[in-house]
Amino acid sequence: MEKTKPRVLSIRTDASKTREGYNLEAFYSRKPLQITSRSPVSLQTSVEIGAIATQEFNNMIYGRRNVAEGLQTIQDQVQKLLDQEFADKK
Repeated sequence: MEKTKPRVLSIRTDASKTREGYNLEAFYSRKPLQITSRSPVSLQTSVEIGAIATQEFNNMIYGRRNVAEGLQTIQDQVQKLLDQEFADKK
């Protein structure tokens, strides 16, 4: 039996090639994809957008704003934030 490499997950592929009649070999022969962020905005801006949306949705849920006002506030504040973000990149 071969020794496994340190810090590498060892998988017994011979035992997992089939499951319920399906061949799973293709899933084990591929390398995992490297996920990279392709967001045009910074992480800080994304967090701020989430905070704005959360605050306004809570205001709408608890009746402090009606839906139209809440959505308009989200749109205005996020647009202002995005304008600042992209003005800094020019």
